[in-house]
Amino acid sequence: MGHPAGDAKSVRLWKLHKDNTFVSTGWVPQTNSTVIGVRAVTPPPMPLLDDPDSDGLPPGDPLVSGISHSGSIVYAAMERTPEIAVMNDKFGTRYVKITWDHYLGIDIDPYYLWLFLPGFIACATHASVIQCINGGREKPRWIEYTIPATAAPKGLKSFCPCEDGTIVASDNNLDMWIANYSVDVNRPSLNITNWKKLSGKGIQIRKVPVPCWSLLQTLEHDLQLQKA
Repeated sequence: MGHPAGDAKSVRLWKLHKDNTFVSTGWVPQTNSTVIGVRAVTPPPMPLLDDPDSDGLPPGDPLVSGISHSGSIVYAAMERTPEIAVMNDKFGTRYVKITWDHYLGIDIDPYYLWLFLPGFIACATHASVIQCINGGREKPRWIEYTIPATAAPKGLKSFCPCEDGTIVASDNNLDMWIANYSVDVNRPSLNITNWKKLSGKGIQIRKVPVPCWSLLQTLEHDLQLQKA
C-alpha cells in the first residue's frame, strides 16, 4: 500500500503475486492534499478496555475483524496540513484534525495513531479516531508530549513506536535513539523516558517488538498487584 508517483493526492492498494509482481486492486482513494506517508492498521486495531472512546470500535465492528487490507483502517499523512486522512471501504475518505498546524509524519501500533514534529510527539487511540469520524468528537483525543530541551535527541527525523513500550527515532544528525514510553488514556498523559543512543545512522527506522514482551508485561502487572 502506498501513494503512486505522479498522483500524489491518492493512495493505492496493490496485491503481491507469487511471481513477485504487484498488481493494483483498483482501490485508489483520493485525498485533498499531497500524501507524504501511509500506514495501515493490519492486523486489526486492539481497543483498550479503559479507553474513554472505546465505543468507537465496539466488538464485532468490521474494522476490528481484519478481513482484508482494504477493510483495515488506513491513515495517510499529508503535506502542510493540520489534518490526517482516514480511509476505509466502509466510510471512504474522511479527515481528522490535529492540534498543531502541521506535522512531519505519522506512525501506528495496534493501539494508537502517532504523529510527530522535531520537538513534539502526540498519539490518539484508533477508537478515538473512529469516534471522531462517527461524529462523537470534534477531533481525536490527542495526548501530547514535548521533548525537553535537555533530552539527548536533537529534533526528530524518523519515529517509530513499538507495542512493547519502546520508541526508536533518528534525530537531525541521523543518530538513532531508543526510549521507553507509557500512555495513560484517562489522565491523559504520555511519558517518554530513558533515551539511549544506538549505534549507526538512520533515515527511516522500523522496530519489531522484543520477543515475549507481552509475557513480561503480564508478569510486571501481577507483581504490582501483589505489592499493592
